[in-house]
Amino acid sequence: MPFGTYHIDIIITCRWGSLMGAQKGGGMRAYNVSKEGNCSLEEKIALVKSYGAGDLLYVLRKIEKIPTDYDEIIIKGVVGRLYDMGIKCI
Repeated sequence: MPFGTYHIDIIITCRWGSLMGAQKGGGMRAYNVSKEGNCSLEEKIALVKSYGAGDLLYVLRKIEKIPTDYDEIIIKGVVGRLYDMGIKCI
C-alpha cells in the first residue's frame, strides 16, 4: 500500500465518523440528501460535494442503515467523495 493511502472498511469508517468532527446537525445533512429531502437531485449532489469527511461519514452511516432512503447517485457520490479524500469504502 503506497504511503498516504488508507484502506478503511465501512465498519471502521463509521466509527471514525464521530472522531472526524461531524458538525452538529449531521442528521439534517443526511436528511437533506435523502429521498425525503426537499432539494432537487442537482442540489443534493452539490450538497454532497460541499460536505467534509465527518459529514460524509455520518451520511454513509445513515445510508448503511436504510439504503432505500437514498438515490443511487447520492450513494455513489458520498463514496466517491470519501475516496477522493483518501478513504476507501469496501
